[in-house]
Amino acid sequence: MGNVTSTTWSPVLFGFLATIGLASCDGDDTGTPDADAADADTTVEVDGEAGDDAGDAEAEADAEAGPTRRLTIFHTNDTHSHLMGTGPELEYFPDATGDDPTRGGVARLATLLAERRAAAEAAGNDVLVTDGGDFMMGTLFEILDADASPALMMFRHLGYDVLTLGNHEFEWGPEHLARTIEAAQALGLDIPIVNTNMVTSPTDARDDRLAALVDDGTILPETTLTLPDGLVVGVLGWLGEAAASVAPAKDPVTFGEDPAALQARAAALKAAGADLVVLLSHTGQRAGASGRDQTIAAAAPDIDIILGGHTHEAMIAPVLAGDTLLIQAGSYTQWLAELTVDVSDAGVALVDYELHSIDDSITGDAATQSLVDGWIAALDAGPLAAMGVAYDEPIAETAFDVVTPGLAESSMGDLVTDAYREAAAAATPTDPVVAAFESDGVIRDDLLAGDARVLSFADVFRALPLGIGPDLRPGYPLVSFWIDGAELRDACEVTVSVPGIAGGDYIIQMSGLRCHTDPRGGLMSLIDGVYLGNDVDGYSPTSIDISGGDPTLYRITVDLFVANLMSVLGEMTYGLLEITPKQADGTPVTDMDSMILDADPAASGVQELKLWEALLAELRSFPDGDGDTLPEIPARYAAPAGRYYE
Repeated sequence: MGNVTSTTWSPVLFGFLATIGLASCDGDDTGTPDADAADADTTVEVDGEAGDDAGDAEAEADAEAGPTRRLTIFHTNDTHSHLMGTGPELEYFPDATGDDPTRGGVARLATLLAERRAAAEAAGNDVLVTDGGDFMMGTLFEILDADASPALMMFRHLGYDVLTLGNHEFEWGPEHLARTIEAAQALGLDIPIVNTNMVTSPTDARDDRLAALVDDGTILPETTLTLPDGLVVGVLGWLGEAAASVAPAKDPVTFGEDPAALQARAAALKAAGADLVVLLSHTGQRAGASGRDQTIAAAAPDIDIILGGHTHEAMIAPVLAGDTLLIQAGSYTQWLAELTVDVSDAGVALVDYELHSIDDSITGDAATQSLVDGWIAALDAGPLAAMGVAYDEPIAETAFDVVTPGLAESSMGDLVTDAYREAAAAATPTDPVVAAFESDGVIRDDLLAGDARVLSFADVFRALPLGIGPDLRPGYPLVSFWIDGAELRDACEVTVSVPGIAGGDYIIQMSGLRCHTDPRGGLMSLIDGVYLGNDVDGYSPTSIDISGGDPTLYRITVDLFVANLMSVLGEMTYGLLEITPKQADGTPVTDMDSMILDADPAASGVQELKLWEALLAELRSFPDGDGDTLPEIPARYAAPAGRYYE
């Protein structure tokens, strides 16, 4: 294996940087951490590092505390079935180093994990390997979940010890999750899945299959693991309120919201003989800021370590909340966190922490990649053949990266929403939509040029992989409804006002209009003009009426997920921004499924228009400028178009 890039934190360096505010960072989906100041108290004291006088006192305390045992924990989270990492699919070569731009990939993770595990065991440490949830939904491999369960079977192959569930495990509903777990069990999965606050319904049959897995002990509220050298680890799992709120398909499953319930379980685990308690938390923590994991730590002090997920944070150092260590390991198999602690009767003390970067400096494990290649072959022979595409099929060329950097209009957002608007307009020629919207939380990946500058079908699907519609085909469908001018303004206002409250996933990308912002505007009132049009033909010089007094309705398109969560906007802004989807006659929509766009009204039933299908059609519609039969993404998508402007 080649050199592995990692961030290593000794207790001395960690304690020093904590005192000057550099002991934690904000990460993002691109896998590039930066060092932000930590609001939490992140000073960690380890025996022998606090000066001579303190060292004498600590030595005396150690004598009373009994034997000390060392534990190394390897942790991932939010892998989202990125078995091939993140980068141009046609340029991932895990059997070699120094020749591709891909970050992550399970073949490289396998090599790194095996080497680091061997080093820890050679040092006499006990080892625990964990994942913090959202291992499903993000790539084409999700199509095989209910039959081959690639993500879970990869955890088995890599030797993971325990897992928890994230919100995206419920993307296709509780029955699909149950079928995915059952498929993995049939193939030999024996890893405990822990969730402490999941509640299934005793009266609604939609989660009966999942409830059966709770009843038979497949999904546990807690577990205790005895490691080879005798260390006893209690494990809890938690899916937080913020994560549950963006999983509408989970119903009728609910999740308890009182973290104090964790304290009772943690205390009971220790009373029963656990040497320490860890929490697999799919709740959310921003490095350098207070977060929900810190709230849990305060409410449940008997939890020693919180191994996090949900916010995709590549945390270059642990956060210390009280006596509880908090870590998180980015996303998409781009990182492996390695936390080493000493465990004694006196508690848990940090020894070392490394956040390993996974890239093409690591030679991938051939056996692991062989498994992945087998799943790709299964996709090509089955579901993709039925869809008329292939995993590696070239779709388009791009001379530049089309990206979603976050917290602003993006070139990727412009492209995606243009695709929605044009696909929806084609499906409704007599009353075409005038605007399209999408949230950054649904756009899951960029379109990267790489060296070959060719995008495959796998790249396109990975950008918009989420959800399922009533037709049970992969992908959220587009819906269409009507809103008034003031509500169009409110939709635009979300991007300039809400992310500071709720985070970057609530950035709204748009097509079919431009919005003028006035930074002098009041609370939730920064947008003072909305102009219809497009980047090719131009925009109207006159704003529509956004006062709320004009009854004119405008037809728009969004995805089914965002449409079903529109009530959250009013709650989040205390009624300052509200959108009520309407029928053409102005009556409120009561059944959003009835507003799903029909891509082919002449065919029987509703032919759902999936998000990825709209993007695929848009890419295929572009001209081929160099005569090689592949369309090229126009230069106007090299940068944001300026659809929000001052």
